[in-house]
Amino acid sequence: MLCTRRDGCAAGQWRRHFPTGGSLRHTGGWCQFGSDRGPEGQRLLDLVVSIPCAEQSCDEGAVGVLLGNGDGTFQAAVLYNSNAGYATGVAIGDANSDGIPDLIVASEASKISVLLGNGDGTFQPAVTYATGCCEPSSVAVGDLRGDGMLDVVVTTEVSGSDAPSVQLLLGNGNGTFQPPVVYNLVGAGRASVTIVDINGDGVPDLITVGDCEHRARYECQGPGKANVLLGNGDGTFQPAVGYSSGGFVGLAVVVGDVNGDGRPDIVAANAQITKQSADGSVAVLLNKTSYSTAIALISSPNPAQANQMVTLTAAVASNPAVPNGETITFYDGKSSLGTGTTTGGMASLTTSFSKAKTYTIKATYPGDAFHKASTGTVKLIVNP
Repeated sequence: MLCTRRDGCAAGQWRRHFPTGGSLRHTGGWCQFGSDRGPEGQRLLDLVVSIPCAEQSCDEGAVGVLLGNGDGTFQAAVLYNSNAGYATGVAIGDANSDGIPDLIVASEASKISVLLGNGDGTFQPAVTYATGCCEPSSVAVGDLRGDGMLDVVVTTEVSGSDAPSVQLLLGNGNGTFQPPVVYNLVGAGRASVTIVDINGDGVPDLITVGDCEHRARYECQGPGKANVLLGNGDGTFQPAVGYSSGGFVGLAVVVGDVNGDGRPDIVAANAQITKQSADGSVAVLLNKTSYSTAIALISSPNPAQANQMVTLTAAVASNPAVPNGETITFYDGKSSLGTGTTTGGMASLTTSFSKAKTYTIKATYPGDAFHKASTGTVKLIVNP
């Protein structure tokens, strides 16, 4: 499945307008929904938008699917009813593990709607699942347990209260979802959510940006709030840690490496630069996550005989562990003996030494975006 997703609007110049049907459009994302519809099997990019009000009465929300023509233009929108009231967002993912993109729609009726794809750019009628209390304002999807099954996260709030939350609906892999599990957020009001590994441990985390710090008499007080909920890898999350969104009335969040250091940074859109300002702002929260490492180096056997095969093993200690496939270089003084790659934090090299003497062997780890460099040494005695 070749598919991508983005909340909000992509940067660029407006050149064409394509009606979506309904009223009050929200941008959803883009995806290749159909089969190879272009010339010579070319895959074409399609668009999907959430539509809060399918009709002027606003009794039902909908999603609009605009199939791409491959030249930057799109076919007329086809609307699908969400069967759940005012739609607030849409995400794209494979909910039933059949390799075909499906649509997951959030609505203010405290529900998500799942529209399974048919593989040709059309969708089955919506099936709804309750999100518990509150009013969903944003939706994201991802594999939060590493089991290959799609999970759903929605942000919710009790209208006018200081009680924002994220609700997690774990997927069963067949297009159905388990009852929601709720995690409280820091701040107040509506929030936007995205899923990313923010701390480099290989586990998906949740990032949100919401309206403000708290409400007084139903009015937002204080700057917008960004929240980070670190994942445990089993579909559960640690308590939210709050940060200022860098402005007032936080509206949306995206994540990307904006300074080229290999770590994803948080970009928050705010409705106001200051409480008195009419101008919006974009704030960047640079990711400063960094972990220390230490190398314990051993040789076996030690002592060894001249020309005997010796295995050098470097254990790189870090929490979280360094990823598999990291390169460790082994040295005799300044001369490189070779390299090994980490598996479970361990890397080894087997070699031999022709001269009888005591060698100072060194192993070096260069570090990565999240892990600092380190060095370990061992004295190897080689007898005649």
